[in-house]
Amino acid sequence: MDPTNTTIWAQFKGIDPNAQPVEINVRQAVFYPDKPGRDYITVRGFTLRNAATPWAPPTAEQIGLIGTHWSKGWIIESNVVSHSVCSGIALGKYGDAWDNRAESAEGYVGTLTRALTNGWNKTTVGGHIVRNNHSSHCEQTGIVGSLGCSFSTVTGNTIHDIHVRRRLPHPHLRRPPDTVP
Repeated sequence: MDPTNTTIWAQFKGIDPNAQPVEINVRQAVFYPDKPGRDYITVRGFTLRNAATPWAPPTAEQIGLIGTHWSKGWIIESNVVSHSVCSGIALGKYGDAWDNRAESAEGYVGTLTRALTNGWNKTTVGGHIVRNNHSSHCEQTGIVGSLGCSFSTVTGNTIHDIHVRRRLPHPHLRRPPDTVP
């Protein structure tokens, strides 16, 4: 990328991109507040698809195709959520300067300590209801939530076909991401 041009590198395994439709998605989320603290929102009965969400470790901001962004009291129900590069529904952690730098048990304890210092408690974050959603074809998780999911009820959701394309390397996978079982 330079000031006037953007170069996109892509692999089209077995497909001619000049003969088939090609979609390039740069939308990071479909429904995600611009800042934390957007409390008591209901998202019901939508079809939400196609977002280029970032990886969502428990020690970094967790952005999903739909996400609460460190808020309180959301109801997310009866939605179809699919085709997220990483996470479908995210109830997780806020972002801070330590995102993606705390890759150990001690690092996670530091994440908890910072959250408590920044006001994480039952009256300010969490308490969501996530029910009867259908989440599929996401490459990391159907539903994720480190810290921000606290005090929530997650029930009756159908989650399937997660990480089936092996598009992202994952530290817990034993085979390379390009290998199909």
